[in-house]
Amino acid sequence: MGAERSAYPGPLYYIQNGMVRWNTSSIPDSASITGATFTGFVTIKGDADNRSLTADWYTAWPIDTADYSATPQISAITGFDITSIVLNANNAFVLQNAATNVSKTDYTGLRFHISGGQPLGGNSVLMTTFDSGPSNRPTLSVSYTCP
Repeated sequence: MGAERSAYPGPLYYIQNGMVRWNTSSIPDSASITGATFTGFVTIKGDADNRSLTADWYTAWPIDTADYSATPQISAITGFDITSIVLNANNAFVLQNAATNVSKTDYTGLRFHISGGQPLGGNSVLMTTFDSGPSNRPTLSVSYTCP
């Protein structure tokens, strides 16, 4: 028997975009957002090409196929080296541009990416979900001041 061959003419790879959101409408309307941190429990990571974890602020919901983008905006996490991420532990990522992207009236979301274009090897960061229990679920910590 011969090996099976794909009809795809080039190297095959796929993109998975992790997405998470929180209801941040309890933040007072008069508050000034001063910062935000995302914390996620990382269960698997792969860094074959010296890549970074990045993230966009994400406001559109519900999601559709266009939301799984190969060209991220990189507005929330501009690049966190995957080799620095600790496995089987909560990792905290300081978020950029929180003042203009954390919603005080609705949900605040993040869409995650791995930096770079077509990879030569496996690059990934997998985190637990809300169902994983209170100590391992993804959290968004927002700091703010009120007048």
